[in-house]
Amino acid sequence: GLSSGIRRVIMADGRIPLMLTRNCPVKNVSSCEKCKGTGTLTDRKGIVFPVDCTSGISEVLNSVPVYICDELKDFVSLDFCVLKFTTESKDECQKVIRQYHLKISGMLY
Repeated sequence: GLSSGIRRVIMADGRIPLMLTRNCPVKNVSSCEKCKGTGTLTDRKGIVFPVDCTSGISEVLNSVPVYICDELKDFVSLDFCVLKFTTESKDECQKVIRQYHLKISGMLY
């Protein structure tokens, strides 16, 4: 097992980065001014992958976000979980935070 001095964390919600690159792959078809750091790439099957350039590098993100709120009971030994918001609106972020808060509150009592 892990040493008790190590904090245990999991990414519980959000899009996992699939690739990091210094050169934005969206620049090949669009300008940064038009893209505003939040472009997308579409693969040959039509699946859309968000590209986030807001942190100074380009992150190609998974097309489907991770969501484990329904399985949190399986992760009771965690010290905390991370909710990574990238493409979500303010309302979507608030909804996800409420879902996790309610689930965790229910587990504690």
